[in-house]
Amino acid sequence: MASLISVDYKASGDEKQRYKMPTILTKTESGGNGVKTVFANIEDVSAAIFREADVLHKYFGYELGAQATYVSKENKYLVMGEFPVDILQKKVFEFIEKFVLCSKCRSPETDVEAGPKGRTVVLRCRACGTGHTAMANEKMTPLLLKYAIKPTADPKKVRSDATSSTATVHVGERPDIVFPVVNEEVNKQQEKVLDDVYAVITNPALPRDQVAQELVNIRKKAQSSEENLPRMIIRGAVRNATTADIIQCLRVAAPQLQLLTARQDADGAVASSIKTPAYTIILEEIIYLALRADVKIATFRIPMVLRMFVEEGVLSPSTSRSSMIATQIPPE
Repeated sequence: MASLISVDYKASGDEKQRYKMPTILTKTESGGNGVKTVFANIEDVSAAIFREADVLHKYFGYELGAQATYVSKENKYLVMGEFPVDILQKKVFEFIEKFVLCSKCRSPETDVEAGPKGRTVVLRCRACGTGHTAMANEKMTPLLLKYAIKPTADPKKVRSDATSSTATVHVGERPDIVFPVVNEEVNKQQEKVLDDVYAVITNPALPRDQVAQELVNIRKKAQSSEENLPRMIIRGAVRNATTADIIQCLRVAAPQLQLLTARQDADGAVASSIKTPAYTIILEEIIYLALRADVKIATFRIPMVLRMFVEEGVLSPSTSRSSMIATQIPPE
């Protein structure tokens, strides 16, 4: 299993860094056409940096001067030749610096937009709103713009693209669980709460303890029960998520979810005001996002999300299994 490292190499020593990715894993294969380097977890790395796997894959090929091939039958990304993993990890960081990080706040949560006349690549930050032109060459520009979204003055507008079934499809929200639906005004209040949660969770400048306090304040202001806090965190985290970056969006929320599950474990029992343990609610939300949202997330992502939450300390294998049983979903 790949170890987790900071998405921003300049923040590698910062223990409070909330944006992480797995290190790139590779293996070499030999055959009649020569040695090949296979990227074993390029999809996980790409999801963690909010980009598509084929974009990072082609970038490897361009930078290494090697033929980049995707074997669809085996879902295998490879390049011809043998390359040290440390060189490939350096290329990942170069890709992130050029085509992912916000130039102002260095958040990796950026969207790719087409510049004037579709000739340049603009990175638009979801956290601070800054837009800057990426230094893409004639090869990378069309590849990045393949997944570009149309700029909009309304950041709440749902992104959609009929030509893509993965990168630009919203997962949908379930605010009715956070609060009872009464009327249109209440619905607007619910959306405002989730927007506030999203803004707090994705603010890289806030320390972890301050994020936790801000989330509690939002919950209290909304007059929602303590039991609803993990739901609010998950719904807020995926507020602007797509099926391609759902795992990384949930990873950003993981530190706050971990505080909730760790506190209940430390207490040894669930508080009287909380009827359902946080880890059970988390499992229910994952299952909902995978099976019942307006646009379904592929079910194969469920174990990927669970693995990520175990790595982040949100869940333990035992709680994951017991929650699966409680929700009548058979474990893997």
